Amino acid sequence: SDDAARAEITKGVQRELNNINYEPGPADGILGLVTRAAIFAYEYDNGLVLTSEPSDQLLSQLILGSSSLSQSSARPGKTMTPDAESLVRTVKQQLAGLGYQTGVPGPALTPELARAIREFETDQKLKVSGRISGPMESRLLRLKSEPKARRDAIAKASSR
Repeated sequence: SDDAARAEITKGVQRELNNINYEPGPADGILGLVTRAAIFAYEYDNGLVLTSEPSDQLLSQLILGSSSLSQSSARPGKTMTPDAESLVRTVKQQLAGLGYQTGVPGPALTPELARAIREFETDQKLKVSGRISGPMESRLLRLKSEPKARRDAIAKASSR
C-alpha cells in the first residue's frame, strides 16, 4: 500500500539523518514534527527546496550524497512547499507561546525567527544554529508536555 511504502521511505530517511546527526528521532517510519524539522534542517543546509517531507529523491540523496534534487536556484534554502510553510508556522507559534519574539506571523524565515531560535537554543543549552532542527523541535515538544520545564523556559525567555 501507499502508506506502507511511505512508512518505509520515512524510516529510511530517519535512519540516514540519524547517521549524519540531524536527530530526526527514532527510525520508526512515523512522520512527526521532529522528523519534519530534521528534514527541513538538512534541506536548508544543502540549499535544497524546503519540503520537510520524506521522499524517494531525498532518501537517495542521503544515501548517495549526490543531488538528484533540484537545488533552489532562485534563493537556495528559501523556496518552500506548503508543508514546509506549515512547519515554520508551527515552530513560530511554539516559540511565541514561550515568549520568544518571532517577528511577523506567517511562513517567512525572517531574521527575527532566526534570532528567536538562537535565543531558545542558547537558553536550552542546545547547539546554536538559528534554524529549525530536530533537536530544537524535540525540545519544544518536551516543554509542551512538562509544565515545570515549560515555566522555566518561559521565565528564561522573559528575562531577556
